Amino acid sequence: MAHLVNCTPHPVLLHTTTGGPVLLPAADPPARVTDHPTTGYPPLPLPIPVHDRVLGDTVDNLPPPHPDVYYIVSRAVATTCGDRTDLLVPGPLHPLPPTNAPGATILIRYHHSTPYPHT
Repeated sequence: MAHLVNCTPHPVLLHTTTGGPVLLPAADPPARVTDHPTTGYPPLPLPIPVHDRVLGDTVDNLPPPHPDVYYIVSRAVATTCGDRTDLLVPGPLHPLPPTNAPGATILIRYHHSTPYPHT
């Protein structure tokens, strides 16, 4: 049977269609898109410093694919690893009874292309 592993830094509540809500604990360390500092951008007129960073094209702390395992990740991680079909992103959060705690009612799988040509 397939199961879910949370790779985000936050607990994830899923409102499942069977069996009620499921709470997945936060990952430590979470999966993160690599980044590095950059310079040359103009300063912003804000009362707090802004540091500029460039996103990389790799992800740290993401487990390799395993049969029947799906990983809950951020949208940034999922789109960086668009060739992976085992990465899922929580959809919009909705409060549902009995707890009214906001949780995802769908999971999203991102792809770099469609499986068939559009006509």
